[in-house]
Amino acid sequence: MDDLKFIEVSDNNKNIARKLLTGYGHYLFDELKLMAGNDSFFIELKKFPDVKYKSPNGAFFIIYFGESPIGCVGLKRFDSRSCELKRMYIKEEFRGRGFAKTVINFIADAATRLGYEQILLDTNVEMPAAVSAYLKAGFIEIPAYCENENPSPVFLSLLLNSSKNSQPF
Repeated sequence: MDDLKFIEVSDNNKNIARKLLTGYGHYLFDELKLMAGNDSFFIELKKFPDVKYKSPNGAFFIIYFGESPIGCVGLKRFDSRSCELKRMYIKEEFRGRGFAKTVINFIADAATRLGYEQILLDTNVEMPAAVSAYLKAGFIEIPAYCENENPSPVFLSLLLNSSKNSQPF
């Protein structure tokens, strides 16, 4: 997907990222009716971007299709060898075009550049397209590694360097 561009969040474009994240929050809490984390999400949004999404521990990107910002995705440190994929979001009108694979490949490369060996993430069964995209990209289901208070969480891991003989979290 050569039409996608990934621009790291900076002071110059943080309001674009905040607008996308606001859309993501409304998708989670208004459309999907996932209520756990609602308050903390919007409190975190007021402080965005904070140090956890900045190098050397993480990164956050705005996804552009042509000149239009259509989504976002971030990484933050979990432990010395693992990061978490956070806030992957594509606006509804751009879903179903195969962008998820490109986004996941990009963020896996970013995680590798930051020195991580594994990406962890938590999502919910109420987001079947997301779960499917992650599984197709090579993520595997793992036991809970963090707290997700929603009724049907799904926990996933992707090993970034398969030549190492290590197990997921």
